[in-house]
Amino acid sequence: MPYTTAKYVSSSQTSVYAAGTTARILGWGTTSSGGSSSNQLRTATVPTVSDSSCASSYGSDFVQSDMVCAGKTSGGVDTCQGDSGGPLLIGGVLAGITSWGEGCAQAGYPGVYTRLTTFSNLVTTQINS
Repeated sequence: MPYTTAKYVSSSQTSVYAAGTTARILGWGTTSSGGSSSNQLRTATVPTVSDSSCASSYGSDFVQSDMVCAGKTSGGVDTCQGDSGGPLLIGGVLAGITSWGEGCAQAGYPGVYTRLTTFSNLVTTQINS
């Protein structure tokens, strides 16, 4: 089956992570902590969260250079178990990879994603090899 490589951010596109920017998340994971996996691909939109707010939520576990947070302050929308490795899209390009969080969709604990700008050169090297 043919495929098309998704467009992804370059190392210089760090402004895509500005707090409040709308991001799209997708996944087949559970819809609640400890729940069953979804039978259909689910998608939602969430705002990116400032690094300082994310650091307040997660302390030293949040590594600003490698991670970005996205989610609603009130909770209710998030990625969950089984979604890890899935995309965080901003402006139609891959900007993050679902990584971890505190539970699922908990108020005050946004989802944590790999900040792809940090690793875009590595991704390019791997795709081209």
